[in-house]
Amino acid sequence: ISHHRSGVFALVTFSLVASACRGPDATLPTTGGSVPAQVSLSRKSDTLLVDESLRLTAVLPLMPGRAPGDVPVWTSSDSSVAAVTQDGMLFALKSGRAIVTVTSRGGSDATTVTVRPSVRSVRFDADTMAIGLAQSVKIPFKAIDSDGNPVDLSAHTVEWSSSEPDVASVANAKVAGKTLGGTDVR
Repeated sequence: ISHHRSGVFALVTFSLVASACRGPDATLPTTGGSVPAQVSLSRKSDTLLVDESLRLTAVLPLMPGRAPGDVPVWTSSDSSVAAVTQDGMLFALKSGRAIVTVTSRGGSDATTVTVRPSVRSVRFDADTMAIGLAQSVKIPFKAIDSDGNPVDLSAHTVEWSSSEPDVASVANAKVAGKTLGGTDVR
């Protein structure tokens, strides 16, 4: 899964899966007249965070008369929640649930996609703060998710850093003063 915040970039590839190779005199399996060809998805459900993407793969049977341009058609029941390209690249856009369907030669399969909110921003209550030597202070901040709701970051892995760790160290949203000076905390 790749995650992109601004702009969307996807390397697109498509592949068909065949179950066996046959000699020149062998007959190919058929779908039996009017029975639709089977198509299946490699995944039956997924949960993504807003701004994540995932490649879905359709498995199509080997069929006589299958033209090189005969490709599956992908659709989403709610493209505002999860959009899918015609080569199976799925993009999580906002919180919700969507059903993504692939159709080929009369057959189809679907997967349920649940999109959960992602941490969108962290806002500090102040641009600067002064602390004393050997003093430890909790950093005042608010985290907001992609739906605009507050987020408790204790349930997430957060990496804090100090540009001058000899001046002040930071861990678990607490800054500890070590010596005189200034530092940027991120």
